[in-house]
Amino acid sequence: MLLFFSAFNTLEALLPSLVSKIAPPDQKGSAMGLYSSSQFLGAFCGGVLGGWIHGAYDVFATFWLIAGVAILWFVVAMTMKKPQPLKSYMVKIGVSNQERAAASANRLSGLPGVKEVVVVADEGVAYLKADPRELDEEALYRSL
Repeated sequence: MLLFFSAFNTLEALLPSLVSKIAPPDQKGSAMGLYSSSQFLGAFCGGVLGGWIHGAYDVFATFWLIAGVAILWFVVAMTMKKPQPLKSYMVKIGVSNQERAAASANRLSGLPGVKEVVVVADEGVAYLKADPRELDEEALYRSL
């Protein structure tokens, strides 16, 4: 049980972090909401399917079904690429129109280490994803 809950708690922290890292900066909230909803839907469907298999067959059939799903997931997980070690930044740029927002996005995306830029003119902020090993934060704030 200790091993199970240790792994479970580790995944509960790592998976949302992974979703946050790979989601586009302007869609991070939607991605996190979809992830959370999928978690609950998976728990519901897994419980229903497991209960049905157990009722229709036996506990061994339930075990083999879950073992098959786990092996399939392991194979899929082995093909996944490791995400880049990007850090999210939110910087206030004070831009209020789309034309200046586009110019700011172009300027920020030209900085070394910056991988993605989304400027939200209505909020006057830029959301960045950057490699902290390459990004010069002083240059970032000077470019504003």
